[in-house]
Amino acid sequence: MNGIFLIDKEVGMTSYDVIRELKKKFHVKKIGHAGTLDPFATGLLVILLGHATKLSSYFLTSEKSYKTTIEFGKKTTSYDHTGVVIESNDKVITLDDIKRVLPKMTHYQQEPPMVSALKVNGKKLYELARQGIEIEREKRDVHIHKQDIMSYKFPHLDILLSVSKGTYIRSYAMDIAAQLNTVAMLKSLRRIQSGSFHVQNAKVLEDISIEDLIPIEEILDAYPKIQVSDYIADKIKHGILLDQRQYHMQEPFRVYNQSNQMIAFYEPKGQDQYKIVFYNGES
Repeated sequence: MNGIFLIDKEVGMTSYDVIRELKKKFHVKKIGHAGTLDPFATGLLVILLGHATKLSSYFLTSEKSYKTTIEFGKKTTSYDHTGVVIESNDKVITLDDIKRVLPKMTHYQQEPPMVSALKVNGKKLYELARQGIEIEREKRDVHIHKQDIMSYKFPHLDILLSVSKGTYIRSYAMDIAAQLNTVAMLKSLRRIQSGSFHVQNAKVLEDISIEDLIPIEEILDAYPKIQVSDYIADKIKHGILLDQRQYHMQEPFRVYNQSNQMIAFYEPKGQDQYKIVFYNGES
């Protein structure tokens, strides 16, 4: 079983809960996801099966979009409503205040939250946080491509965000609050898009069926395609490197045999060499 499922994750479930249920339902061994969602969050979870698990890096780098509600005036241990309130104030923030600082949020250095799954020295940050340990986290460049205010009634800001890889929405809430000299937390979070996939096309876990599997050929349809001889097709089965004799661009590509069947997916490896990502043929 090779392809992806688009799951509309419900509140309360971990991403691994979803994977465990799908493993049980479809009896699959190779399964993963393209970007975790916290238990309190809902929305699009892209589940990878079989060969698609080898493509996780391609999905993880894609832009993601979220609808979120930020509550000003409260800061919690987790930066969201599930944590313990550790700071609060009554400072009133106006819509004009928010609009004034949004341009400062389009590109900046963001510190990951301690409750994230990011690993530092082999330890997930949230595991350390559970032990009451807080460590220094390296800041990273993030890009906020879209910040569309949907509604605002103090202290709740409903906003649509489209963000780059590695952006933490709960940290965004903290950072916009800092620009306004106040504190904040996430009241709700819903992922609505990941790359070209939208939550409108997803199903809740209990409704998913084999007919909902998006085949791997369809996922990779936008990548260039080459067709090789039977001789090269046989070599590809054993992971042969390809070179400029077969292909000459610096982007991944699909490989088809003489029967017009997709047998592999390749990506660049240095100058004019390409390594196999996965073999899609029979053994």
